[in-house]
Amino acid sequence: MKRMTESKAFAIQTQLQLALGALLQDSGNKRVDRETAKFDDGSWFEVVAYRVGGRQLRADVNERGPA
Repeated sequence: MKRMTESKAFAIQTQLQLALGALLQDSGNKRVDRETAKFDDGSWFEVVAYRVGGRQLRADVNERGPA
């Protein structure tokens, strides 16, 4: 898998957060779900899903190091 530079990833994440923030301000029916998956080697992933009105707008997968 090709990794993007940290600054590019940050810029993309910032733009997504701004767009999502604008959508969430217009809706009273919002929800954020968080799930984690842990592996035997101590690493884990966190999945964050953002929903408005039952429709998923975005899901972030955050890779985490050993616990």
